[in-house]
Amino acid sequence: MDYTLFLASYVATLADRPRRDRIRDEEQYFLDNADTQARYPLRRAVIAVALISLSYLGLAVVAGADMGLREATTLVS
Repeated sequence: MDYTLFLASYVATLADRPRRDRIRDEEQYFLDNADTQARYPLRRAVIAVALISLSYLGLAVVAGADMGLREATTLVS
C-alpha cells in the first residue's frame, strides 16, 4: 500500500493548521470588538437618561425648598 498520498495530506494539514488558527482568532477578535462597539451607544443612552432624570429630580427638590414647601421635597425624594 502506498502511503505517499496519506503522508502528503497529513503534511499539508499540519502546514495549514497555524493559518487556520490565525484566521479563527482574527474572526473571534472581530466578533468580540463588534459586540463591544454595539454596546457603547446603549451605555451612553442609559447614562444620558440617568443624568437628565437626576437633574430634573434636583430641580424639583430645589424648587420645592425654594417655595417653602417641605412636603414637596419629602414627596419628591
